[in-house]
Amino acid sequence: MRRFIWSETRKFDGTPDPIGFWDDVDNVSISGRTYYGSGTLFSVSGRTTTMNGSIPTLTITLSQISSAVSLMARGQDMTNARLEYLIGVFDVETDPNQLIDGLVTRFRGRITAARIDEPEAGGKGAITITAKGAGHQLTMASTARRSDAAMRRRDPNDTYSQYTGALKGIDIAFGTSRSVK
Repeated sequence: MRRFIWSETRKFDGTPDPIGFWDDVDNVSISGRTYYGSGTLFSVSGRTTTMNGSIPTLTITLSQISSAVSLMARGQDMTNARLEYLIGVFDVETDPNQLIDGLVTRFRGRITAARIDEPEAGGKGAITITAKGAGHQLTMASTARRSDAAMRRRDPNDTYSQYTGALKGIDIAFGTSRSVK
């Protein structure tokens, strides 16, 4: 079983520039995506799914000396970029370069933090990325969900928040769980 990471990062001018990594040698192209190998992906830790409704968080450690990883960490905008963690099983008996049944997605989320650990002379460095599951977006506060003007921009016939000015003491919970004041 091999692990794959796909990140939909952007150049600093906003142009999409996705990049992928995997934990084996050489570069491989699967379904039109190129994944860089040869020691680029060190580890993936954290929960990819949860049963209690909490937001899963993944921590990915990448090689600092890889030019492809360095390009992503230093030359691209990773802010809130989409990230996928996939696994693939290869058929080692008949063709070790052939996937048995394509890649299986284990996690989808967004990058929430990135850290470049610069080592001392002779030390070990790494690039650590933290990603939260897609459900994380639902926990973020947004006035666009509560404003009548924002709702009407989305749909002129939407009158859901029409009387929110008259209900100042009541918090409308839309997509989150909040107690009524």
